[in-house]
Amino acid sequence: MKTRLVKSVKKRFYYLALITLLGISNSILAQQNRVIDRYNGVDGYSVVFWNIENFFDLRPSPIHIETGFTPRGQMRWTRKRFNKKRDKLAKVLIATGFDGELPVIIGLAEIENRYVLNQLIYETPLYSGNYRIVHKDSPDSRGIDVALLYRRDLFRALHTQWIPVQTNILESFEVEEKIQAKESALVKTKDKINVAQFSRDILYVKGVLQDLDTVHLFVSHWPSKFGGEKVSGPKRLAAAMALARVCDSLLQINSNANILAMGDFNDTPNSKVFEPLKGLILLEHNLNFTNKEDRTKNITNYKERNAVEKSKGIDSSENSITIELKKMGIVNLKGTIKYKGVWEKIDHFFVSGNILDVNEPIYVIRQSVATFSAKYLLEKDKTYTGTKPYRTYIGPRYNGGLSDHLPIILKIKREW
Repeated sequence: MKTRLVKSVKKRFYYLALITLLGISNSILAQQNRVIDRYNGVDGYSVVFWNIENFFDLRPSPIHIETGFTPRGQMRWTRKRFNKKRDKLAKVLIATGFDGELPVIIGLAEIENRYVLNQLIYETPLYSGNYRIVHKDSPDSRGIDVALLYRRDLFRALHTQWIPVQTNILESFEVEEKIQAKESALVKTKDKINVAQFSRDILYVKGVLQDLDTVHLFVSHWPSKFGGEKVSGPKRLAAAMALARVCDSLLQINSNANILAMGDFNDTPNSKVFEPLKGLILLEHNLNFTNKEDRTKNITNYKERNAVEKSKGIDSSENSITIELKKMGIVNLKGTIKYKGVWEKIDHFFVSGNILDVNEPIYVIRQSVATFSAKYLLEKDKTYTGTKPYRTYIGPRYNGGLSDHLPIILKIKREW
């Protein structure tokens, strides 16, 4: 009797376990199908770049210049203030997505280290985006770096490279005295030696967007204008040449390569520092390229493409992203920073010609770039009137905002 009871209980347990496993399997399959259906219906992907200004952790750095961003430092950078900025950054990045989707690609500048990135994507609602991080500590004296976040379910990274930016022509000087140190020694000599100075590396990531096409992504934060144009201009020109060398090599290997370069370039569209980037096109709202012949040399059948765009209902004279932003109550400003009362656009997207081809699996409409200027990113400009970006600090005074830059957004359309 007892044996029959044991067998009956085992049998019931077996059936219950089988039913449970089948239910879990069906649930997983249903979820996968919903995900597949969801992304098959997506007609585009949003890309964001944002200089988030001094996103430091709370610890003093043993190797970089003291910035004061510690609880006891000049900036009184506390856990409460850090969490507030982290959560607000996530709110803005979520808002920059289109069609109810989180951005697929996020380029960032002025982040200190991987810790702050982990906090951003794992301790905020961005966690649902299943983001992965590409980051490396750069040679910057303040310890601020660039980074790339991408959604692993929609973008597959294949290759990562860090492009060094040497900001000075090797300078020679004579060593006049013997210098002793723990790890090295320079003996007194009249021989000339070379010293190289470097700025922040340019980040290069090659990947595949939703198994549709390969995209070459670059994230830059070029040297600032500190010291004036005569001193800083050559440094940005060096960064432009470093970026151009890699992009030109990619286009030489494959003239149809899809290149998207984003960043804080610290210069306005008409600057001469962009002249080395002849293989790329600077995306602007009004298409006033500084060098139309060079900017469009990789775009074949230009008029034909315009006709194709019109046949697909695309109005190149209208910025579709701006229209969507206006529906959200966001006005597209004429710049990404405000300097002495004047808005300037120094954050840009550059693309190769092929990614403008509407017949490709993925493409970009020439004017599909905009500045994301939600009201909560702005504050009243009491000095020059109007509004200005809502910064975290104004000098050493805590202001409670996010950045002196506004984010820029781009929508990549899907054709197939």
